[in-house]
Parts: sequence; C-alpha cells; structure tokens
Amino acid sequence: GHAKITEIDLSQNGLRGRLDSSFWRLPKLQKVNFNDNDEMSVSFDQPSASLTELRMHSTATETLSGIETFSQLAYLHLSGVQLGGIELPDELFQLTNLQELHMAQCELVGSIPTQMQTLSNLKQLNLYDNDIRGTIPQWLGEKLPHLSEIVLSRNKLEGPIPTSLENLSNLQELFLAHNQLTGQVLSFANTPLLHKYHLESNQLTGQIPSDLIKFNKATAKQIRVAFDDNNLGGDTNLVPSTLDSLQGLPLKITLSDNMYQGFEGTGLCDNTNWQDDTEVEDF
Repeated sequence: GHAKITEIDLSQNGLRGRLDSSFWRLPKLQKVNFNDNDEMSVSFDQPSASLTELRMHSTATETLSGIETFSQLAYLHLSGVQLGGIELPDELFQLTNLQELHMAQCELVGSIPTQMQTLSNLKQLNLYDNDIRGTIPQWLGEKLPHLSEIVLSRNKLEGPIPTSLENLSNLQELFLAHNQLTGQVLSFANTPLLHKYHLESNQLTGQIPSDLIKFNKATAKQIRVAFDDNNLGGDTNLVPSTLDSLQGLPLKITLSDNMYQGFEGTGLCDNTNWQDDTEVEDF
C-alpha cells in the first residue's frame, strides 16, 4: 500500500513536532503539501529521489540541510519559513531541476548569490519581503533565461535594474517595489507577455521610456504598471505623450508621488481616445 503513494496533502492540519525522516522513504512520493502547520518542523536527513514538489509555507522548519539530496525537486515553496537571518543556503543551488523557488518572508539576509546561476531551469523566483541587499545581478537575465516571474519587492536592493532582464522573452510578472533602486525605468519592449510591472517606492529617475511594454494584444490580461513614489519626470516633468500609444489596452498605470506636473500631449486627457478599461492615475 504505502509503496504506491504519490501525493500527500497535510496542509492546515495543526501538526506538531518533527517529521520522522522515514517519511521520505516512500519510493513513489512525488508531491507533498505541509503548508500552514506552524508548529511542525520538517527535516531532510533522509534523501528522496522521487519528490518533485514540496510545499511547506509557514512551517516551523529551521534548516534546509540535506535538501540537496532531493535531486528531482522542481517546485519548492518555503515562504514564511523563518530561517533566522541566514543567506540563501548553498544546498538549494544543487537542485538544478528547480522551476519554482518561493522564499518570501524567510528572514533571508546577504545578497543574491552567484551560485544561483546553476538554477538554469528556474521559472519563478520569489524572495519577497526579506533583508536581501546589494544589486540585482546582470546574470539574472542571462543565466536564468526561462524566468517568467520575478518577485524581489520589499528588500534593500540598490543600483540599477539590470538590462539583461529585458531579454527574458517569457517574463510575465516583475515586482521590484519597495527597494532602493536607482537609474532609469526599462521599457521591456521585447517581453510581450509582461503584464505586471511594479517599481513603486524606489529612487528611479529620468522619463518613462517611449516604447514601454510592447503588449501582445492576443493575451487579454489586464496590464498593471506601478511607478509611483519615485523621482520620475525627466527634463520636462510632463507625462510623455508617447503613452498615448497604449490607448485601448486593458491597462492601469500609477504615477503618483513623482515629479510630474502635467501632460506633454493631450491624448491622455481626451477620454474619447481611451477605452473604458484604460486608466491613468497621475499626481
């Protein structure tokens, strides 16, 4: 019986204590969900060659030591696991099959380590609300070419947004809000799937690029662009008329708390040009 188990979901069960490591010996086990058992601790001192998906949001796990032996892991969701002020653990970078790494609110410190380049299959990287510092590395858009979702908001990242991110042809969601990023807003003109672009509460300067988001109208998703609480305005402090080209898209763009004092063109204010689902919030 046990030998045939492939999936176990024990989420939100009020489990306590430490998981017996013999649990991982189930030979066909592929998916495990321990989410939201905040008094349960999971250890990885017994390897699993079959597990591909592990979800353990908000458990009481304190170390990831041994997780590198879970060689088939593709989906690893650890958000809310309080790891007590450590850097991203080296063990993770041996999991070269990883496609999703979610470690929001894990008390992580340090910078984004170069060893992460080994995770070349990664599609989702979520490090929201940690204490990660330094710059966003240029290699992120070069060595991790399949990224579709990047969530680095609410850290202490600084420096410019790396131009390599504009080469991520699968990019759909980019969240870099609430950091200390400087430099220019990138246009992401070559990422037709991008529909969430959040840069609010940084220290970005200059003007909104004229070729902002060449949106693929075939994907009818609502586009959300948030640039509020920066220092945008350029030489004129006017919202550029090039935004007129976004008319008719299902778009919401927020620009409040920047340097803008008016509109360069009239298209943005002429509601007859804008469909009901296009919305610009300004100052």
